[in-house]
Amino acid sequence: MYVKDTNNDINLHGHVTLDKDGAKAIGQGLSTIGSQIGLGATMVGLGGAVGKAVAKSGIPPLQKVGFIVGSGLAAGVGHSLISAANRDTIRAENIVTSSASNVSKLVDDSHISHLQELFFNGEMMSYVCLSIVYLLIIQLMFKFYFKDNINLNLSRLLGNNLNTKIEFYFNKIIKLNKQMSIIWVWYGFITIILGLGVNTYALYKLSINIDSFINGHISFNPNILNDIYPVHMSNSIQDILINLQITNYISIIALVFLILQILLKFHFNKNIKNIYIWLMLLVLILALAFSAHTYGDLYAHINNYVNIYNNIKNK
Repeated sequence: MYVKDTNNDINLHGHVTLDKDGAKAIGQGLSTIGSQIGLGATMVGLGGAVGKAVAKSGIPPLQKVGFIVGSGLAAGVGHSLISAANRDTIRAENIVTSSASNVSKLVDDSHISHLQELFFNGEMMSYVCLSIVYLLIIQLMFKFYFKDNINLNLSRLLGNNLNTKIEFYFNKIIKLNKQMSIIWVWYGFITIILGLGVNTYALYKLSINIDSFINGHISFNPNILNDIYPVHMSNSIQDILINLQITNYISIIALVFLILQILLKFHFNKNIKNIYIWLMLLVLILALAFSAHTYGDLYAHINNYVNIYNNIKNK
């Protein structure tokens, strides 16, 4: 006699209980994961589209690489910058320190606070815009100052064959650059506008939520309140943010004047002196370089600035 068991299924029953900190940590982790997926998709999608368009165009290799890399970096850094600016409005409430539930260690493996992330991305965005400006300068120099053909007249020094080859490659480079469509200059302008716009938005969110960002950074690094930092800064973090906002607006104004001058010169054939274009480019370079340096200083000495801000606030 035997009993045949015809039920091959295995049933497991149970329940999972999460405390409040665990639920917040999971929510924060999902937000971080979603942000990184969005960042990667943005970079790959836009970078791939621009890469295909630029690769098929007749522009020189340097500009091809610059536009492909610049557009991808601008999209990726811009996405990350906006995400950091938006997330930290609730960071102070949702931050979970190392003494809380182990769930936070599983879903949030961040190594920097959102304030640090914002400063780092702001610096990178300034450098991306600065790189695009340099590409525009190269292009405008070819359009303004180089003739269609040049003669080196170095036959006595180099020999006829070598002189002819060098002249050929020089003239080929000049031809490629001079024939490059003005639309790529406008593409560079659009990239810079988007970069400056993202920086403007991030600085606005930071200025109106400065306490949340500061508290989030302190919660992320609680030991900084007990550390003693050398006080060598002449400006508070609020003053520096105001300077960054002013510099950003100066960059936008200089860019607008530059766009108007290029528009009048190349599309309406107006006699605009080149010196005015170079002057606006110089202002734009100085403003972007100042922004990049300031963001870098804030990132490098963030604990100093946060500690000073917290001490002034508690007085």
